[in-house]
Amino acid sequence: MRIQMLSGPGWNPFMPLANANEATIEVDGLEHLDSAASAANLSETLARLVRDAFPEAIVEILPPDTDDGKLVIVEIEEGDLERLADYAGLPRSEVEQPGFDAARLVREAIYELLREALETSGWAIARG
Repeated sequence: MRIQMLSGPGWNPFMPLANANEATIEVDGLEHLDSAASAANLSETLARLVRDAFPEAIVEILPPDTDDGKLVIVEIEEGDLERLADYAGLPRSEVEQPGFDAARLVREAIYELLREALETSGWAIARG
């Protein structure tokens, strides 16, 4: 499995995209944070959680998607379905069904890991 995280240098979910009015993530007290430095720390925290959750995956950190703010691109390879079935607690027969979107399962898991990363202490850097 290849997981491309679009959260490299310049990723800042605390600031709106050029074509949006609202930030992807809103947090209380943002005015007291260095949002760029905090976003970089959050990116590192998220990447660590993704690597822990999917240890067999190749995880790449790429520049952000500045058009629509997409966070992740997932490529499923042969042999990944059994591990994903175990990860999701699903029978293998279910993940092998035609139309089962294994990449979507991983993307949804990564968005849940983003929520976990936000709840992890240490990602925020207070302004001096």
